[in-house]
Amino acid sequence: MLRKVLLGALMVVALFAAPASAQYGDFVVNPGTVTVGGNAAFQGRGCAPGSSVVLSINGSTVATVTADAAGDFSGSFAANLPAGTYSVVATCGDLVRTSPLSVRSTTAGRPGTGGSSLPRTGSNSDTLALVGAGLLLAGGAAVLATRKHSAA
Repeated sequence: MLRKVLLGALMVVALFAAPASAQYGDFVVNPGTVTVGGNAAFQGRGCAPGSSVVLSINGSTVATVTADAAGDFSGSFAANLPAGTYSVVATCGDLVRTSPLSVRSTTAGRPGTGGSSLPRTGSNSDTLALVGAGLLLAGGAAVLATRKHSAA
């Protein structure tokens, strides 16, 4: 019985564990990390067609664009901000969307400047995580089917 409960809990966690990008589906700033003064692109949806979309950080407007006929919008802005973590806010009418933005110092990553001297060599593992979750679910279903079959 305990195994079934643990297996069920694991399956529920696998189903609801979504990548971070899925949490910000209606409005995304890409890349999510830029250097001071670097450019960041954005895209979103859900605004009224032809409405004005204002992007702001800490209450200061960084870009203004117009939503297309489908209510989608996109553009870019320069991240002229001190190093830190920010919330980029897109506002069109009553609709307000947010997306995270991390601004890092231009000296980060250079040896002797206090930043890390290691390059970022990681990869996006969303696909691998989804494949793993799918295999986990298939394995759990196979175990349950085998137990039901052997009990009959």
